[in-house]
Amino acid sequence: MTESNNDSRPPETTVRPSWFKGDAANDWQEDAGHENGSYFCKCLECDADFVGHKRRHICRKCHYESKARYEALTPVERAAFDATRNAEIRAFFEANACLSHGDGGAPPTPEKS
Repeated sequence: MTESNNDSRPPETTVRPSWFKGDAANDWQEDAGHENGSYFCKCLECDADFVGHKRRHICRKCHYESKARYEALTPVERAAFDATRNAEIRAFFEANACLSHGDGGAPPTPEKS
């Protein structure tokens, strides 16, 4: 049995609706060929509309801007940033005990009478 050659397919293209606020620079073009890669999403950072995988929450432009800012930090600044971020994540899960049960994520089972 021979494998099919995916290179013969035409490249996937992203279709952008006219009501989108963002421009094509926000789209994740590399997601277009995937099964769930052409969803209309809204960026949590800049509120722009973009096309990408259905589980993406940040547009491509904001992702790379954030990555560049992080990479520009000194090692000491990175350590401080990571410590602050990890503390915020820990506080979130502690405040929302229903999301973290300490036993692998299973919710407590009701007692039977």
